[in-house]
Amino acid sequence: SGQDYVFGTLINQTNTAKTATYIVTPLTTGGSCQGATFTVDVLVNPGGYINEMSTTVCSGYPFAVSPRDIINGVVPANTKYSWEVPSYNAQLIGGESKSNQDYIFGKLTNNSNITQSTTYIVKPNIENCGEYNTFTLVVYVNPTPVISAMSTVTCSGVQFEVSPVNGGTEIVPSTTLYKWEIPAVGTASLVGGQSRAGQGSVYGTLTNNTNTTRTAVYTVTPTATLGSCQGATFTVLVYVNPKAVITEMSTTICSGASFAVSPVDIRNGIVPANTLYSWSGPMVSNVSLTGGGSGSLLSYISGSLHNGVNTMQTAVYTIRPTSANCGENNPFTLTVYVNPKPEVTQMSTVVCSGLTFQVSPSDMRDGIVPVGSSYTWEIPSVSTASLVGGQSGSGLFVTGTLTNNTNTTRTAVYTVTPTAPAPGSCVGATFTVVVYVNPKAVITEM
Repeated sequence: SGQDYVFGTLINQTNTAKTATYIVTPLTTGGSCQGATFTVDVLVNPGGYINEMSTTVCSGYPFAVSPRDIINGVVPANTKYSWEVPSYNAQLIGGESKSNQDYIFGKLTNNSNITQSTTYIVKPNIENCGEYNTFTLVVYVNPTPVISAMSTVTCSGVQFEVSPVNGGTEIVPSTTLYKWEIPAVGTASLVGGQSRAGQGSVYGTLTNNTNTTRTAVYTVTPTATLGSCQGATFTVLVYVNPKAVITEMSTTICSGASFAVSPVDIRNGIVPANTLYSWSGPMVSNVSLTGGGSGSLLSYISGSLHNGVNTMQTAVYTIRPTSANCGENNPFTLTVYVNPKPEVTQMSTVVCSGLTFQVSPSDMRDGIVPVGSSYTWEIPSVSTASLVGGQSGSGLFVTGTLTNNTNTTRTAVYTVTPTAPAPGSCVGATFTVVVYVNPKAVITEM
């Protein structure tokens, strides 16, 4: 009362214009003359009273915040917003200033693997009332995985595992999980790739069915579980070195001969280049089979075996292959079939001049004589030219007819080559048959 003019301060706590009506009584100076009352209508436009706000976003993704009336305070229609670049540490970048925007927005990049935050100081501009009280918007920026292409080397059939590590240009939140589809492979012979989701590392087991290194490319999507922040895909290139996978093998030799076996790729399984072989003495079918031997890291399997009986025997080697990049691989067996070879000792027989002799070597008594062995021989050497009739020949026994034209015993020495029967047909060392030819009386008429 008693004022020179009508004045006051009104607060509109809504987001629309409101009217206040003042009933005013005018008084003359000194207050003695009172005039008739009149009204003063005051239109009170709303002001902006916006509470502190916050939002959470993934690194590299845009955020947008629109204050809402009542929920966030008093927000008049058509309110515009302005803000400056927020303050933050060096691991958070991307903030920009804007003015007279319909909402608050931006895109921030978090270059760390933990959540970072920044505070925007926002000035609302109220229609008909201009700039009003500032409020703050705190933006929490969860990390998004940023992982570059990776590679690893493994062996066929051996599980590989790749675990991205945070540091440098790599951003790997501790809660990162990975998913991937079936990998792209360089050949259909590289098998075993599978898809996975929600895994803590990238892993798998691939089988290389060739003898050279093959590759598989996994396309991996990383997602940080905190905020479900999905990063850009990255690739994992897997080099799969071959392992030797060799089937059972066999070879056949004659007693006393050497064997040499070199597994061949495809024909004998998977044989990577430069595979080496190791083995110990073999298991034999008979103690008379001797001489097996051993080897270590050699380029082929070799040995020499002697069969001391007259039937075929076997030696079984367990071979351990070592491939160039994958170490010792699964063993395989090599069976060596050792056919007998005749080993006949020197023999002799006594015959009378003009009669046929016959010599048949016997097993054990005369050495090693496989059943069915045959013999060949040349013309014998004789102790005198008067011993005649010796010829070359062949057969299942040694035979001949010699005539002694002297009156004393004479000798003929046959050099004989023995051969075992098929399937081995092993030729033995030569042996001699000494034939003592006694004279017969051949007297003319007297």
